[in-house]
Amino acid sequence: MFSRRWFASFVMSPSLGTGDISRDTGTESSAGAAQQESDIIEYSPATIRPYHPADAINKELLSEGSKLWDDVVVAVTHDDEWVSILKNEVTVPAASELITRMRETHTIEINSGGLYFRDRSSKNHRRRSKSLGTKLRHPSFVEHDLLPYNGLSALSWGFIIMLIFIRLFNLDQCLRFTYWYWYSVLAFVLACLVSWYYSRGQSMYVRAKKTSHLPPGPRGLPFIGNIFGFPGKQHWLKFAELGDIWGTLHSLSFSWLII
Repeated sequence: MFSRRWFASFVMSPSLGTGDISRDTGTESSAGAAQQESDIIEYSPATIRPYHPADAINKELLSEGSKLWDDVVVAVTHDDEWVSILKNEVTVPAASELITRMRETHTIEINSGGLYFRDRSSKNHRRRSKSLGTKLRHPSFVEHDLLPYNGLSALSWGFIIMLIFIRLFNLDQCLRFTYWYWYSVLAFVLACLVSWYYSRGQSMYVRAKKTSHLPPGPRGLPFIGNIFGFPGKQHWLKFAELGDIWGTLHSLSFSWLII
C-alpha cells in the first residue's frame, strides 16, 4: 500500500528503462570484491523527470474532459482521493485505471473551467444537511409537528366543535329532546369537513415539500392558530391530539363539562 508521504516527493518516471542506467564496473577481474563494493549506479539527469500519480490522472482527465466540455482548462486531483482507491499493489496502476476506480466512488464535476472529483458520500451528506437546514429554518415544516389523521380524530373534533357552538349560542334548551339526533348529524358533517381540510392540507404539504414553498400552517385544525400568529401553537397541537389519545369517549365526556 502506497502512502501519501511516499508520493509527496519526486520519483522516477515509470518509463525509465535499463538503457538509461550506466553501471560503472571494473574491467579487470583482479579487482575482486573490493572493486565490486565500490560499484555505483549513475543516472543521467536527462532521464529523470518529476512524476506524480495525480499529475498523470490530471492529464488523462483533462484529455477526456476537453472532449465533453469546451471551457475545460485545468484538472485538479487531491492526493487523498487517489490514495484512497489504492489496494495492496506493488506498482501504481495506470492513470486510466485510477480514473476508472475513482468513477466508482466519485463523480467528475466542472466548475469555472476546472475538472475535479466529488466524493459521492460527501454529496449525499451535503444534501441531507440541506434538508435538515430547511426544517430548522421553518419549524412548521417539521414532519413530527403535523397531526396524524384517523376517523376517530375527525369525529372527536366534530363533537367538540359542535358542542362549543351549541353552548355559545344557548341552543341546548332548543335541542333538549332531540340533541342526540342533532349531535349525530352535525358530528358527521363536521367530520367530513375535517377530513376534507386534512386532505387539502396534506396535498399542500406534499406540494410544498417539492417546491420548498411552505403552506400557511401545519395540517389539521391547528392551522387556525397559525393564521393569526398565535404564540401557543403547541397548545393547539396538544388540544387536537386529545382526540387521537382518548377517541370519541373522551370527546363525549369533555362535551358534558362544556354543557
